[in-house]
Amino acid sequence: MYAQTPPGFPIPVTQAIDNVVSLPEVPERQPPPEISEWKDYKLNQVKLTPKELFCTNLMLKGLTTKEMASVSGNTEKTLKHHIASIFKKFGVSSRAELFHEIFPT
Repeated sequence: MYAQTPPGFPIPVTQAIDNVVSLPEVPERQPPPEISEWKDYKLNQVKLTPKELFCTNLMLKGLTTKEMASVSGNTEKTLKHHIASIFKKFGVSSRAELFHEIFPT
């Protein structure tokens, strides 16, 4: 529109348009990993025994210690030991914290 720089305009209009047009490109966002992939990724970061991994999956499904005992064939006392070990390895102190650690929001 303007062939000349309007009065009081700090830079030529064509330069201002070039500055707007030549904005840096924004990198394309990568989609977040699927929930199962994220869970596997987080569980592989922490070195869990097979029994701890089994217990972790049961906890993530919402089972109580008593329900876990009936499914796994272990006593509640043994499972409490496994759960304490899992919490220590993840650096958490509750099932809710464990869930948030594996599935951050």
